[in-house]
Amino acid sequence: MRYTSSKETKLERQVEESSFNAQYSNERVIVYQAYSDLIANELLFGKNLGQYFSFNRTSWIKTSFLWMMNRSDWSNKKGQERILRISLERDFFNSLLKIAVSTTYNPRKYNSIDQWREDLNNSEAIYQMDPDRDLFGIRQKRKAIQLGLRGSILKKCFNEKILAMEDITNFVKDQHLNLELGREELVQLPVELPYPLSPSK
Repeated sequence: MRYTSSKETKLERQVEESSFNAQYSNERVIVYQAYSDLIANELLFGKNLGQYFSFNRTSWIKTSFLWMMNRSDWSNKKGQERILRISLERDFFNSLLKIAVSTTYNPRKYNSIDQWREDLNNSEAIYQMDPDRDLFGIRQKRKAIQLGLRGSILKKCFNEKILAMEDITNFVKDQHLNLELGREELVQLPVELPYPLSPSK
């Protein structure tokens, strides 16, 4: 995993509002999720998913490390004590971008709200764009994407399309400690760059 100092990352993360940042290569895209201990252990070590990790609900994955830190309060929120770094097949990630329905109504794409709601309810992949965050949790002009997966796509993601999964909770806590002690220059962040969007997005 490639890291850089928070000062260097600020320069690399200047992105247009219409796009989002991610850490990626030709083969993979990194996403993050926060879970309880029970779910995290099942995902990392369990052979059969489903006892604690539910396939009957929408599971949200995020490409922005700092957005995940803001959402989970650096792994301090109840039920979000463990941060997992997940490497997804890039082709699969791109396929999600092509089919995902926005959680925000776009009159330029839909003739009516009812048509959008029907697509939103029926799609197994949805997405929303939120303001990304900086090291201190301050909203930025650039956007962060969340992808919500459910149904067969969620099962396919976790059963077939994950290349690697890593518990980075200790790393997260180390960076948060540096931040709390006023040692921002020591905080290490993943290098996230503008992700190339397809014309449809």
